[in-house]
Amino acid sequence: GIRAPIIFGGTDFGAILARFQNLSFEDILAGLRVLIDYLRSLNGSDGGSALAGVLNTKIPLIDRSLSEMLDVADALDLGYLNARRLANGAHAIKVAP
Repeated sequence: GIRAPIIFGGTDFGAILARFQNLSFEDILAGLRVLIDYLRSLNGSDGGSALAGVLNTKIPLIDRSLSEMLDVADALDLGYLNARRLANGAHAIKVAP
């Protein structure tokens, strides 16, 4: 038979998306830093975590783990930070290899 249309109510997704409209690149990087720090806190180095295995499991097709991808995100963040520092006349931050 004929069904009535499904009507969703509740959350105003337009209002939620509008809150993210004016984010700067620095805001996005800061959010990623918080996420990376949180995920690193779950890596099991403090005695074991079920999530540690997940973070270190290689993902098919890209042959990288989430931990390795977090390392890449850290390197990109540091590269961006150094580019900003050098543009402002400061010295780059060096890290051990």
